[in-house]
Amino acid sequence: MDAPTPEHELVDPKALAEAFGRRFGRRARVFFAPGRVNLIGAHLDYNGGPVLPLGVGRGTYVAVAPSGDGRCRLASRDLPGEFELDPSGRGEAEALGWAAYPVGVWKEMRSRGYEVGGFDLLVEGDLPRGGGLSSSASLEVATGTALAALFGLELDPVTLAEVGHRAENGFVGVQCGIMDQFASALALEGHALHLDCRTRSWRHVPLGAALEILILDSGKPRELVDSEFNRRVDQCREALGRLRRVRPGPEHLAGFTLAEVEAARAELGDLLFRRARHVVTEVARTELAVRALEAGDLALFGRLVRDSHESSARDYEVSCEELDHLVAKVCEVDGVYGARLTGAGFGGCVVALQRPGALGGEAREDLARTYRETFGRELRILRLEPGKAPRELPLR
Repeated sequence: MDAPTPEHELVDPKALAEAFGRRFGRRARVFFAPGRVNLIGAHLDYNGGPVLPLGVGRGTYVAVAPSGDGRCRLASRDLPGEFELDPSGRGEAEALGWAAYPVGVWKEMRSRGYEVGGFDLLVEGDLPRGGGLSSSASLEVATGTALAALFGLELDPVTLAEVGHRAENGFVGVQCGIMDQFASALALEGHALHLDCRTRSWRHVPLGAALEILILDSGKPRELVDSEFNRRVDQCREALGRLRRVRPGPEHLAGFTLAEVEAARAELGDLLFRRARHVVTEVARTELAVRALEAGDLALFGRLVRDSHESSARDYEVSCEELDHLVAKVCEVDGVYGARLTGAGFGGCVVALQRPGALGGEAREDLARTYRETFGRELRILRLEPGKAPRELPLR
């Protein structure tokens, strides 16, 4: 068994290919797809709203080669478990663990009529594990990119995203929206992705050199994320149903206005009212934030990001003490524009937006020390580069 890459260290594609050779006895090609961080638009993807994610310079790497016998063999350098499927592809997602994501992509491609055969795969990643940077979508897009290249298929980025999304919804069984797969598949260096999750229309928005992105890894596992995430989806579905009794038109919660939500407060009840209020106010914040970013108004952009966190914590209730502490403390640092939880919440990471180099030296040490003293956990801070598109990596 090859030694895994310590978390937060970058993956060496050549070393991954060499590890594949030792395990499977032949040469591999290596592909990469970025993880993502969502700057604003919390929990809007499955509610049909706008989001502003960007692909990052870290992500998932897959070394792959055709198996030659129709079978699929999957292993990882940094996750437990090895899996094998016969050419029929029989196997339940629950029994496959992390391998359900690449297997789901393989199954979805075959169901669409693409001629993809068996393959061997060795995966490794350099995203903070469980940090809300969408390692699952990164793995799906990396697998789709690899299988398309391996079997001579032409798949555009949107199709790759749709294949990954369908694999996660249909085979894995996670009722996520489209944001994560689109952010990975359509990543463009130096840009965020303004995506309308209802229409699937999108455009790239330049970030500019004056904005630096940090990830504060709380070290707190997102233990409630699956059950609570699915509960939020159900609550939003229920709120939508009640609001449509008042105005039948919108197909998604994001299609209602704040005035309509407030007018239906008695119909919704307190809990569903707060869930719906987060969604409709987050829609407005996100659209205003995109305009602020394009205008270079980073102070306004950061203020809206901070407001997004407050709404996520208060109305949507997906934060925790650790994330609230980090957002409050990092926003006190001169040159930090704003911060919010990223991903589904309940632990994981905070994204902070700053003037380049603002959180450094004594400010960084103070933040880490205060966090350690308060929660007994080590704080890890990463600077993220806006990532490049999914691609095959040279091994020379």
